[in-house]
Amino acid sequence: MKKKIEEISLHAQEYVMNFYKNHGYKERGTVFLEAGIKHIEMFKIIEK
Repeated sequence: MKKKIEEISLHAQEYVMNFYKNHGYKERGTVFLEAGIKHIEMFKIIEK
């Protein structure tokens, strides 16, 4: 059985956010603390 993946999301540490932006990811939401480190949710739509 194949699953159709339409989006990838991750919690990026704030200081590497631009790395993910340069690879097609976009920000979602606001900065939050995870394990005492600032993060932001980022996502990328998978091309069909």
